[in-house]
Amino acid sequence: MIIGFKNHGLLIRFVIIFFCLNTYSFGEVTNSLARFNLIESFEADFTQKVFDGESTLEEIVKGKFIFKRPANFLWISDSPYNQQIKSDGEYLSIYDVDFEQNIIRSLSDEIKHSPLYMLFNDVSEISNEYLIEENKLNSHTVLNFTNRNENNNVESFSIKLESDLIKSLSIMDRVSGQFEINFEDIEINKYVDSSIFDFHNIDNAQVFE
Repeated sequence: MIIGFKNHGLLIRFVIIFFCLNTYSFGEVTNSLARFNLIESFEADFTQKVFDGESTLEEIVKGKFIFKRPANFLWISDSPYNQQIKSDGEYLSIYDVDFEQNIIRSLSDEIKHSPLYMLFNDVSEISNEYLIEENKLNSHTVLNFTNRNENNNVESFSIKLESDLIKSLSIMDRVSGQFEINFEDIEINKYVDSSIFDFHNIDNAQVFE
């Protein structure tokens, strides 16, 4: 069984949020996200923090995140976790480097179970599911999304934007606690070789589907 840093579900939710923001124009919701359609690729170093329900820091993970339209992403976690989460747009792979184990599942399954699935179907549904607030603070903008459904695990999430780029993202989960990601050394629209998202030819990996 793959083990490693906790809360893969929260991480996948983040990726889905990022994917959605870069797939649709949110001009009807907020002008702050209207330029996301211009982003063809996004690459950055990240620092991920996981807090428990008492806001106690449980985990810090660092690594690299790469996104490429239309639905490719690669999430590499540095030592001691040594995990890669990637998608070719159809399937999702969670690969543990140390244990040489690779879990492959349908990306659509993850999306369908995400509270943000409606972003892929009808952007107008966002305001029905979330109360959205936009706060402009000096050089950055913070977008706060509060779930209207109290029974949903995702209580809220917020996005910090600087110069139309995601600088940080926070998810508050009623079960898992709080999950934060900060980005540094961001590069957009650089060439990204699609072969890096291929997970079918990982040497010596035990595959679980």
